[in-house]
Amino acid sequence: MSSSTAAAPRAGEYLSLHPDWFPSLWTHVLPQHQSMMIVMLFGTATVERLEGDFDAIVDQVFGEAAVHALHLGEQGLDSPVLWIDDEELTDSTAEEAEEIRAASAAHQEWFAAALRERSLPVPATVRELAATLESLGLVQRMDRRWYTPDRLPLPEDVLTLPTELLQRLSKIRLFLTIEPAEQALLTYFTDTLNHPERVSTSLERLERATGFSSDELRPALDHLAETTGEIALDRGTPPTTVAAKDLPAHARFRITLDWDKYNEGRIHVVRGR
Repeated sequence: MSSSTAAAPRAGEYLSLHPDWFPSLWTHVLPQHQSMMIVMLFGTATVERLEGDFDAIVDQVFGEAAVHALHLGEQGLDSPVLWIDDEELTDSTAEEAEEIRAASAAHQEWFAAALRERSLPVPATVRELAATLESLGLVQRMDRRWYTPDRLPLPEDVLTLPTELLQRLSKIRLFLTIEPAEQALLTYFTDTLNHPERVSTSLERLERATGFSSDELRPALDHLAETTGEIALDRGTPPTTVAAKDLPAHARFRITLDWDKYNEGRIHVVRGR
């Protein structure tokens, strides 16, 4: 992130969030309520080429709005890290509130363990949380200038995370990777081909129909076949089940669609005329 502009924004005018923030999935690792705003703080400092210590940058970017933006209490930047927002509990039943608290406690426990394994202090305050983000490589400092790297590190590349969380992050990343191509395929089947029972095609033909490359279409097709079960892939006579990952781009194959499964597992939006 860079800019030739050196003037600081007026406090609260606008903020700059690193484009990797959500795809990197740090939202599933860091205490979410204050971490994103700190990342936006440093992103804005990067774009605007601001200088100063942490307190000065907070003042330049947020001004008096820092209290609300960073969930600060009477201790200012030395206010405690917020793991549960009271608003989360407002509309919750007693049972749901207890589940939220338990999940938060577990989150704090494994996050602290991951930091200690790297010999990093566990942040107790907003100021310390900002220092943790610097230690993890989400922001860097040179003299009095703060800047974010071109690419944010992935959480699992800098911390040892619980196996269950790693599996969840992997599933989310897979979804984010294949979802656009998958939606393009489904739109082609429903809108262009009008819900066919079977399609004889090739990856090259699907490329032209969807605008996605074969490398993007293969995992999307295999996800629809192996995970959701909405399609089946076969080729040859007699038909032999195939995986899209094994198909050359020019090879002909057949797609059989299970519309009952599609209708059961998808949310359909009907727009009025």
